[in-house]
Amino acid sequence: MEPFLVTVLALVLAQDARPAAERVLPGQPQPKVVSRTPPQYPEKAKGARLTGTVVMDVTVGTDGRVSDVQVLRGIPLLSRAAVSAVRELRYEPLLLDGKPLPFVIPVTTVFNVAGPQLNAGDLTRLIQSKDVELSESAAAFVGEQARHFSSGDKKKLAEVLQRILGGKPPAGLKAAATKALSDLEE
Repeated sequence: MEPFLVTVLALVLAQDARPAAERVLPGQPQPKVVSRTPPQYPEKAKGARLTGTVVMDVTVGTDGRVSDVQVLRGIPLLSRAAVSAVRELRYEPLLLDGKPLPFVIPVTTVFNVAGPQLNAGDLTRLIQSKDVELSESAAAFVGEQARHFSSGDKKKLAEVLQRILGGKPPAGLKAAATKALSDLEE
């Protein structure tokens, strides 16, 4: 075998020998959090009364530090705040046979604000806002809450989202509006 091929094969085998991240499931003993920074509710989202839950898969290295965060569900404004806080988490290392092991753990962050719930009129104004970040988050909120709207509100919100999509919205707003429309039609 050629020396170059042996070297490449050895490198590939060495990479495969790294420990895979162990998934920590609900009901299993949970790794202990040793340091936590609470998420900061974004003022823009709070002022608009946007609420929601952000669900993430968090990968933690052998040193107990967060190495990766994947948002599974959540509106953009709140997701960014949740990810920022989760990146500051520190865990006790997960040990297997006395050796630290990387792990993946689900983390959920809930953002609530006191006051009246958003109605279709409020959401229409937010979706049509010139603030793209706020528009995108409002459209995502509509998608997440679609099952709670009356049929009349669903129709009004669908019309607004279709008008947005009829223009040339930025990619994030386009994706959120398209998903919200799909969710409203279910």
